[in-house]
Amino acid sequence: MRAGLRSLPRQFWLLTAGIFIFLIGIDMCFPFETLYLNKRLGISMSTIGLIIGSMSFIGLPFQIPGGALTDRIGRRPMIVVGILGTMLLYLGVAFAPALWVIILVFGIEAAFGWSMFLTASNAMVADLVPFERRAEAYSLTRTAVSAGATIGPLFAAWILASSGSFRLSFVIGTGVCGLFALMVIVLFKETKPDLGSRSGAAAADDETPAAADGGPLAPADPHERFFSECEEPGLSAPPQPAPPLECPTLPDDRPARRGGYRQVLRDRRFLLLMLATLAPSYCFAQIWVTLPVLLNDLYGVRPASWALLLSVYSLTSAVIQFPVVRALRRRDPTGLIGIGSLLIGSALGGIAFAGWGWPTVALMVVTALGVVLFMALVPTVVSHMAPVHLRGRYMGVWTIVYVAGYGLGPLLGGRALDTLGPQGAYLVVAAVGVAGSLLFTGLALVQRRAAGGAAVPG
Repeated sequence: MRAGLRSLPRQFWLLTAGIFIFLIGIDMCFPFETLYLNKRLGISMSTIGLIIGSMSFIGLPFQIPGGALTDRIGRRPMIVVGILGTMLLYLGVAFAPALWVIILVFGIEAAFGWSMFLTASNAMVADLVPFERRAEAYSLTRTAVSAGATIGPLFAAWILASSGSFRLSFVIGTGVCGLFALMVIVLFKETKPDLGSRSGAAAADDETPAAADGGPLAPADPHERFFSECEEPGLSAPPQPAPPLECPTLPDDRPARRGGYRQVLRDRRFLLLMLATLAPSYCFAQIWVTLPVLLNDLYGVRPASWALLLSVYSLTSAVIQFPVVRALRRRDPTGLIGIGSLLIGSALGGIAFAGWGWPTVALMVVTALGVVLFMALVPTVVSHMAPVHLRGRYMGVWTIVYVAGYGLGPLLGGRALDTLGPQGAYLVVAAVGVAGSLLFTGLALVQRRAAGGAAVPG
């Protein structure tokens, strides 16, 4: 394992370290947004949910050119744009003189913030890491996310305990995010493949894992064969090598480039996967939007105690992320995502009935396991489905769907909290998690049958 970790490229580790710093800054602010808006500024949860949810949907169209720009101008500038958009949100919330300013900064962040960063950083990981190592790589970046999310709330809890100022925590958190932006500008290199060059074409060819003898590696599992036989949707077999005595020519990808998002939208199994991810995304959003308010309303949990619980959740994610994904790397990833959806929904639903104390802590640990499976494996599957020249667009569509599900979380969850009460609202969360699990299970069965058919020699 140590040798495998050392073999990952230097810039991947720079990106992972930067994500860790970024999440410390984010989680000094993000988990306390709704508490600040609801308890300090007196804005109702329905209004908060409407603002966050509607702005998330307003920002969705921007992810379409965001994915295209990630493919055209590169990953590095789009990562910087995402960091700056996130920083603007927390400064705006901290110093907003009126409600319209809060609405504006939420809209700008939804269009140019975390979503843009997610698309570009996921594409950069896929550029840097070989095909067969990507599940581990995405689990490592998620470990960095969880580690940062463990430390950020603890810093915020210390600031809140000593000064009682949400604003001070938001300002310091914004400054920490700025350190990551400086890292990207000074230390990072662009990784976008240049398919017009021989090295870029070679990188595209390297997408197929190699066996020890230099030939293509035949996956042991049907589902692995399903994802690795070809990077381009619609092809049923890998491209044949050039004749040995002929000079190899570069692939002409101009028709595929002209296809753009049309080619992505023709990939039906990718679209089915995206439809299924709406459910766990909705459940995942509740952790950050409605859960702190639910705990305060039901059990009188104060912000400092909420920060400690959130740190337990994040620390659990950080500790188990890489070992779990590595141990399950030969299992069907789509089925594992379904298990993750079930764990997230049912554990969060149980928190509304468990009472404050160790039962809540245990259910947050279960939630962390579900999030580990969901957040690490979906981009892995997406990167396997995406042709190299459309990688940014595929990641952009995944970001759009993830943000859409996440936007439904506050939009419907905040309303449900006000109308159904905490327990009724979280019964809905549990039901959505179960529904997502069923969708992923069905998709896994269909993919397994398709893979089994492809394995039969003609």
